Amino acid sequence: MRRGRVGLRLSETDPPTVLAVLPGSAAERAGLRVGDRLDAGARARLSRCCAGVPFTLTLDRGEVTLDPDPRPEERYPDLDVSYG
Repeated sequence: MRRGRVGLRLSETDPPTVLAVLPGSAAERAGLRVGDRLDAGARARLSRCCAGVPFTLTLDRGEVTLDPDPRPEERYPDLDVSYG
């Protein structure tokens, strides 16, 4: 399975809060918004997500289903991407 990308930036708090949503991302398509609070297990599920394999997150205002995008280096193999 290929690793997925959802397009979120989360706080370091537990449970995490959404700090940013990348325009056009899986997170935006699913309806996540800045300020949403995720359930305590969300960070682990997000770290294991795979491209094209939908999964559900529980928010303080309900549930959303995310369908992760391929990471840029998998979509464009010649692209030099580093994660810091």
